[in-house]
Amino acid sequence: MMSPVTRTAYRLLGLALVALLTACGETPTSTPKPAPAPKPEPAEWVKPYDGWLPDTAPENTAVVRVLDERTGQPIRGAVVRRHLEMEMGPAGWGPSYEEATTDEHGIAVIPIVEQRPWSAHWVVHAEGFGSDETYGVAPNEEVELLPGRNVHGRIVDAMGRAAAGIPIGYKLGCGHAPSVYDTTTDAEGRFVLRNVTRNGDVSLSGPGVLVDYYRAALRRLDETPDVHAADAAVRVTGRVVGADVADLSPRIIHSQSTTRGVAARIQDDGTFVLDGVARESMLDLYWAPEGKGQRIDSGLYHLGRPLIWDVREHGDEEDGEDEDAGKDEEIPWRVVTPDGTDAVVVDIHAYRAHDGREADHEYTGHGDTRSPLLLPPGEYDVVVGDATSRWVAPSRRFVVEAGKPQPLVVQATEQPRLVVQWNGKEPEKCTYSLAFARPDGRIDHEHIEIDGDGEEDPVHLPAAAPARVRVQMDEVTRYFDVGPAADGRRVAVLEWVKPTKLRFEAPADVARVVLGGYEHEFVRRAGAIELVTPLAGRVRLHIARSDEYHELDTGERLIDLPPPAGQVLRLDPLAYAAAPVGEITLLDADGKPRTNVDVDVSWFNPVTRELEQAELATDAHGDAQSQLLRTGARVMWNSRSRIDHDRVLNGAGPWTLRTGAARLALDVRGPDGALREAAVLFSNEVLAQDNDDFDSEADDGRFTFDTLRAGAYRLVIAAPGHRSQERRIVLAEGQRRTIEVLLEKSESR
Repeated sequence: MMSPVTRTAYRLLGLALVALLTACGETPTSTPKPAPAPKPEPAEWVKPYDGWLPDTAPENTAVVRVLDERTGQPIRGAVVRRHLEMEMGPAGWGPSYEEATTDEHGIAVIPIVEQRPWSAHWVVHAEGFGSDETYGVAPNEEVELLPGRNVHGRIVDAMGRAAAGIPIGYKLGCGHAPSVYDTTTDAEGRFVLRNVTRNGDVSLSGPGVLVDYYRAALRRLDETPDVHAADAAVRVTGRVVGADVADLSPRIIHSQSTTRGVAARIQDDGTFVLDGVARESMLDLYWAPEGKGQRIDSGLYHLGRPLIWDVREHGDEEDGEDEDAGKDEEIPWRVVTPDGTDAVVVDIHAYRAHDGREADHEYTGHGDTRSPLLLPPGEYDVVVGDATSRWVAPSRRFVVEAGKPQPLVVQATEQPRLVVQWNGKEPEKCTYSLAFARPDGRIDHEHIEIDGDGEEDPVHLPAAAPARVRVQMDEVTRYFDVGPAADGRRVAVLEWVKPTKLRFEAPADVARVVLGGYEHEFVRRAGAIELVTPLAGRVRLHIARSDEYHELDTGERLIDLPPPAGQVLRLDPLAYAAAPVGEITLLDADGKPRTNVDVDVSWFNPVTRELEQAELATDAHGDAQSQLLRTGARVMWNSRSRIDHDRVLNGAGPWTLRTGAARLALDVRGPDGALREAAVLFSNEVLAQDNDDFDSEADDGRFTFDTLRAGAYRLVIAAPGHRSQERRIVLAEGQRRTIEVLLEKSESR
């Protein structure tokens, strides 16, 4: 039991404690007062920013950010261009409607002036990088570029001769897209493309070759170039009359041949030139009367001379029919052979004399009833047969008078029959192209198919014309000469070279074998790879292996095909560059391991000029391993605060990657002091928070960046209807700062 003295002593001690707490401004039952919120402070440096950020630009303004995909750093000086569909200049694709150059942040702002049509082709090009192309109303907000490979190819004409001086374009989009690289073939028909990173199509159009675009196996400069065999074509010149050319919009004439179309712009004087057109082609004329674009004429033309295109004949007829031409007259016709009999299997064409457009065409075969030609009054050029017909006759003028139809009689000559043999025997099945020279030096061609059923129409060709047969099999093209005429025949003997058998030792994890740009099927026997290839010349043998995470591009060498002797080429084992396995460790600001974090790794292979990528995950110790974790690799992961971390590995591994403890809060306010929805470019990352991290609309315009390392940071702040700003701040390790940005209204934006 406590004594009175002890009880009194405890009471005095309690009173003294109360007095002490009261002197400190507190009572035993009072709640601690919250610490005052840090007052927003200005950033150390500020200047106006003339650009915009995505989602903040005015209407009809596109914003693109261009980055180096190897490092994530912005590319300054990249050019972004906007091309309209099928918009052409005097000699091909004209200048873009709009273009802009990226600034130090990698940002380009493109005001869209011309809105017809809504969608467009967007091309991004930077010196030393491969280009990018997309199609749509707006470009991608972020474009990443890589350095590419220098590659080459070769173009030959239908006779297998070098096609010199042919304009070459490299397209990443559709056939109507502008090319991202342009060049011209040299005297050997060779062309070179620089910094190619994406598979695309090579387009060609020029004198003597049919317009085309094709997916090429472009090879590096130390390899034998892949050869593309072009078909024969003619150049068409003409003039549009009967209208003020200034009223024609978009002033495009378009040819649709048996393969691809080619377009040209009509010049101010009404003239046009089309290169790379098939001798018989569909020609379309496009214009826009009263602001409505439409096709006003379309027809099959015999393109042997300049064309005169009278718009008055077709201006109100979308299908090109001429209502004022008069009633058709029935014209009976005969094709007479040298012995005076009628040719049985024959075709006849009637072309309008003033413009070359086909008016009628009749064909008769065995047992067919011959139909008359239906022609309105006028002058016509009549042609019998085509390039490979048995019975042919040169063009002759024929006049049709109203109500006075006259029979048409044409004297024809016979062409020798072409006989194709494989190793001396006529084939049961064969597909080939026949090319031959006309007397005027121009080249004609026909695609021929023999299916062995005995019902094929025989193929004929001129007796004295130089001619070659082109055969394409297994990505290889070969040419064989056609012999002179003898006994009413011309014979072409085809011989096919046996493919080369290739054998080399290889590890068990080989996933792909690429030879000369073509992936080859292979079999594995006794620890070696075996394959056959029809390729010839110096080509690159490329081996791709696979590990647990991704494909590794390793093992390359140049080889010469076919081998000097024999059909089996045995190679020494390839020297595989087996990179050591690298390791990273992810730690948070307190030095604790970040476990189960998804990590994206990419590494630019300087040999293959390709980006190799892998997806990893950290283990219980925060570690991740891969052969791609090497000096220069780019590592990206997310922190718990949704901040994207993007690092490039430097020096020797293993590497420890640690997030910081600094924190930055940012309030974006308008002139009235109210928070404004905005976008922020923070250092090298766009972090448009979109209010997903906050609970109420009152927090709109409030940003938080944490897990930051010590250092200097740049911020670009943009908001719709306000002038953009650029700021710079410095954060110490573990520092927590709050800054406030006041935006000014922009009357002009």
